[in-house]
Amino acid sequence: MLSMASGSVATLASKGYQRAVGECLVVRQGDRLLLMRAQEPENIQSEWDIANARAPDYAGTIAAIATGALRRRAPEGRLLMLGLGGGTIAASVLRDVQNASVVAVEHDRDVIEAAQRFFYPFMLSPRLEERLHVLQACALRFVHGEAEAHVAEHRGAFDVLVEDFGYDEFGLLREPFWRALRGLAAPGATLIVNTLYRSRAEIEMLSRHLAAAGWHGERRILDGGGGMEEWDPSINVIFTAELRADSDGRLPCTTDETRTSTAVPLRNLAK
Repeated sequence: MLSMASGSVATLASKGYQRAVGECLVVRQGDRLLLMRAQEPENIQSEWDIANARAPDYAGTIAAIATGALRRRAPEGRLLMLGLGGGTIAASVLRDVQNASVVAVEHDRDVIEAAQRFFYPFMLSPRLEERLHVLQACALRFVHGEAEAHVAEHRGAFDVLVEDFGYDEFGLLREPFWRALRGLAAPGATLIVNTLYRSRAEIEMLSRHLAAAGWHGERRILDGGGGMEEWDPSINVIFTAELRADSDGRLPCTTDETRTSTAVPLRNLAK
């Protein structure tokens, strides 16, 4: 376990302790570190297994998929996370993939601060933390090039892209979003989409949107294993797909709008 010099982190060494960060709640239950909304304590948004130094459940599945995809890419693969949570997926990847780097887009400053103060000291050494950069921005506006934090210099640079902010809001992300996201992806990039939808019709609609936007080779993975015949609305379905060239061999054009990046290392955010 990493040194916990910060007093706020040291308090979490006591199993059963909890601390509020704005509208977020960080709870230590045994060797589980949990992030949830203070108004929805039953809705766990992130979890870290301290004893095994891993993200469990669906986050662990996403991290494993991302890790495999990055290892098949260049030695210095780049991961884009749309949605940070406690940073558990990013941390798992950084621990497992040498020389990987992560850019995470998170709109909620309380979430960013909770990750910084309570999750990172358990998960990341200073050396690994240097390879994670967090942008405080709306992921929707970021992808469409409408946010101040839009990183035009990263266009076409990401080898793996994880969408983990609209997982339970069917209809929020449609074909224009997935097409715009292609502009941030390197040729042959892997897309990973986390969903917790309420019906099979919603799952099939997402599949059609991805295909129409040019993401191909779709696979569906149930959290915990099994086939789609075993799915029910309480089970996360994780989609994967790849970016391929259009029929004429060209990758898609995206908006020419450019913005100034406001990338902020997580450790530098005000506490």
